[in-house]
Amino acid sequence: MKTPTDLADNYPKVTEWLSQTSRPLPPGKSFWETELLSALAIVEARPEKLVYELKLQEHHCSQYLSIHSGFMATSIDICNHFVMGVHQGKNQWQWFGMTSDISISFLRSMRAGQTARFECHVYKVSKNIAHIHTKVYDADNGDLCCTATFVKVRADYKHGSNTESKL
Repeated sequence: MKTPTDLADNYPKVTEWLSQTSRPLPPGKSFWETELLSALAIVEARPEKLVYELKLQEHHCSQYLSIHSGFMATSIDICNHFVMGVHQGKNQWQWFGMTSDISISFLRSMRAGQTARFECHVYKVSKNIAHIHTKVYDADNGDLCCTATFVKVRADYKHGSNTESKL
């Protein structure tokens, strides 16, 4: 993932999580989010907010030539993982948690060639639950294309293991 040059200095947790989820894979092994992580770019980072951009491609489209809603939901979910790393409040999580609830409203379709701008905001973080809101815009004209609300649950575990700590 492309990131601002000062991201590691200002938000080391985000860069740590990115390195753990973007590690090199053995030959012949891939995960479904690998391509998406390499195509996303963080363009703004500040307390409680991360902004990403993604150039939409034809293979992200449905047969009707608009961006597939499942692809958009997955993209929003992945963007919301890393926003937990810019949270500045007292409840700090060791890992970005798991999504337990998603509500997405698709307001305007997008097509290949457009650039999607994902603005992710952390609204409230407690010991075990976080509330996040995301808006997706057409970066070229500023049109609001979708909104999403998320509930994440804490899941602090060692990356790569199947063992999670108790919630």
